[in-house]
Amino acid sequence: MHHLNQYETHRMLTRTKPHLLGITGHEKLVLLCLHDRVDAKGECFPSQELLAEDTGLSKRSIVRAIKTLVDKEYVSVKRVSRKGMYPVNHYHVNVSKVLALGLAE
Repeated sequence: MHHLNQYETHRMLTRTKPHLLGITGHEKLVLLCLHDRVDAKGECFPSQELLAEDTGLSKRSIVRAIKTLVDKEYVSVKRVSRKGMYPVNHYHVNVSKVLALGLAE
């Protein structure tokens, strides 16, 4: 299989059925929103408020969805602090794991 570009990867993620990943539709929506913001390293750092705005979900639902995605190792979170600034969550989306499970139908 050739290396997928960002668009192809996002398209495949969009078409992966949540039940194949063992997640809900809300959790998949959060996963897609995170993936939509990743850089070349597969990392992004949107706030929970921004994710709530993007998805229409409550901040509490975002927190629960991220916890599930982390527990299932689809996403990892690293808390990053910079001098004089509030700590920020850096998210890394484990695309290869998600796609491997999604394509195994």
